[in-house]
Amino acid sequence: IVQLDSQLTPIPNTHRTMACDTLILSVGLIPENELSYDIKLQMSPSTRGPWINEQFETSKQGVYACGNVVHVNDLVDHVTQSGHVAGKAAAKYIQKETFPPLHNIQLIPNPNIRYLVPHRINYNTPFTLYLRVTHPLRQTTITLGNQVVGYRRRVTPSELITLSVDPAKIIKANSIVASITGIPDLR
Repeated sequence: IVQLDSQLTPIPNTHRTMACDTLILSVGLIPENELSYDIKLQMSPSTRGPWINEQFETSKQGVYACGNVVHVNDLVDHVTQSGHVAGKAAAKYIQKETFPPLHNIQLIPNPNIRYLVPHRINYNTPFTLYLRVTHPLRQTTITLGNQVVGYRRRVTPSELITLSVDPAKIIKANSIVASITGIPDLR
């Protein structure tokens, strides 16, 4: 911790260290990932946040990321939901109640998808899929592999799409292409 002057420059000799077990940052709508880069997490170029699995565990075992550090969320409800999932998973990890991953399935977006989260699936637990499209579409069908996981009347790049997914219906390969198809919406 360091004091800052009116120009937001650190004031010499005001630095001090504080022991803690959790650090929570809320810094805006662009993922702030200096800590993620410092500890060399695998990063997603599309979200500019760390790659995560459905439990919000990053590429380093026992390190979890959620909320706007992973991707920009439209609603605080989505941030809260991801924090709840990540917090429960982190608590299980600390208590040594976790199990080895059953899978290492990468989710790959098709060209109509700007990004999707999670980036991989490791367990057989239901999860929320978050995605954004590259351009407006109407009468859309969203699939993971061969499994339809959702429909939307209209989607736009500014709208975060969330879907509940049962992994038991989609786990069949080492990677799964996520697709969204529809009619271009030229309105």
